[in-house]
Amino acid sequence: MYPMESLNGVETNPIAVVSALQPEDVPRFLRKSIQEKKLTSIVQSLNKEVLSQDPRRRVAAQDALRRIGFI
Repeated sequence: MYPMESLNGVETNPIAVVSALQPEDVPRFLRKSIQEKKLTSIVQSLNKEVLSQDPRRRVAAQDALRRIGFI
């Protein structure tokens, strides 16, 4: 997995962070990620997971990208 810092400072992975978002929280998450210059690394990490050999990780990454509007 590719760790990232969540909003509360706890290390976690982008798939978990994005998957936990409620639909109404996505715009705020994207704005905050852009302001903190983290969105690129989040999307890069998710894109790497899409290439995973593990089908569960691959599908989860695709779902996360879809949730934030990148698929």
